[in-house]
Amino acid sequence: RRSVVRRDGGRCRVPGCRNASWLEVHHVTARAEGGTHAPEGLALLCGAHHRLLHRGFLLVERSGTALVFRHADGTVYGGALAPEAVEAGAGAFSALRNLGLRDGEAKRALAAGRAHVGVGAGVPDLVRAALRAHRARGDALLPPPLTTVRESSPAYGRGRRRHHPSGSDLETSDPAAVAVGLWATCSASEAWRSQA
Repeated sequence: RRSVVRRDGGRCRVPGCRNASWLEVHHVTARAEGGTHAPEGLALLCGAHHRLLHRGFLLVERSGTALVFRHADGTVYGGALAPEAVEAGAGAFSALRNLGLRDGEAKRALAAGRAHVGVGAGVPDLVRAALRAHRARGDALLPPPLTTVRESSPAYGRGRRRHHPSGSDLETSDPAAVAVGLWATCSASEAWRSQA
């Protein structure tokens, strides 16, 4: 940690951010995907940028020895961006993560999917394109973490089906539909909580 703080000058690595407090060390390649604690694979980020990175609004990739930061729509950080495209990219990232893709897998699938549908695509189109790209690479898709539940209780009756709050049946065979349904439900519940 000390060598990373010294190398980065005790400030956030995101271009334009000179925050020197609430700093966190981030693994550019996640440990679960083979990243190490070597200083070359770590970056010092402020709490705000670290949170944006893990929520999919900010992307980081290594290009040689330098780090390249991008918005969720794929544009270089600091350049002009379309807020709708950034929101769609972050929503698609969240949907892919809810389907069980790891952080790096979701980012690679989104980058490949964005090349097919373009920057102005909405969440459903972006998720479908990303899943097609993910499958084309031969990667397996893990089952979604949330499914229709069978409950045994006096209130529901024995073995009665209870559906997801979005109103959609999550036992669909289209993982993109499941991801978009989860994303819409999570977005609606977050919006409701922020108004309360």
